[in-house]
Amino acid sequence: MVLNFVLQVLKKCHLAEIVRQDPRLLDALVVENRENWSVGQMQLVCLTRLLLKKRRILVLDEATTSIDTATQFNSKDY
Repeated sequence: MVLNFVLQVLKKCHLAEIVRQDPRLLDALVVENRENWSVGQMQLVCLTRLLLKKRRILVLDEATTSIDTATQFNSKDY
């Protein structure tokens, strides 16, 4: 059940395939010098981690500015 929820959020945030290729990325640090993620991917990872916390209310300021338009709309529908 928990795994299904994690997979659902990863798919919604377009990270499922990336994590499938390297599951260690789920625990990877998100650092500013872009060692392991692009800027857009860093935002998606942070957004995914927030969604996995199942908060009732999220207040985000420009959380998708570096994410492509199609992914922005998809993640906002969550």
